[in-house]
Amino acid sequence: MSKSSSQDISISRYQDTKVSTHPELKTKQSTIRLEAELSERLSELCKANGISREVLIEALFEHYEADPQVWQAILALAKAKGEQRMQVANMKRAQSMMQRFS
Repeated sequence: MSKSSSQDISISRYQDTKVSTHPELKTKQSTIRLEAELSERLSELCKANGISREVLIEALFEHYEADPQVWQAILALAKAKGEQRMQVANMKRAQSMMQRFS
């Protein structure tokens, strides 16, 4: 394969991930940070079922959004996880500042 051919493939793959060519389906590329262990479990589940992480997340969101009781439980867990991440970030920031000034 020539250099220009490999570049064309890279460009094509990038464009496909940014916006779908299907007229009724528009996608947007985004990056998310996940807990390392959860990310690994999610990847294994998706690989075993032949689906992408993105498609699984979309399906989960749509399913649970339609069930208000489960949706509230998920939001409560998400808020707790968000608070925990904020506390860890604040502790790291405080430790960093203490090291700079000592």
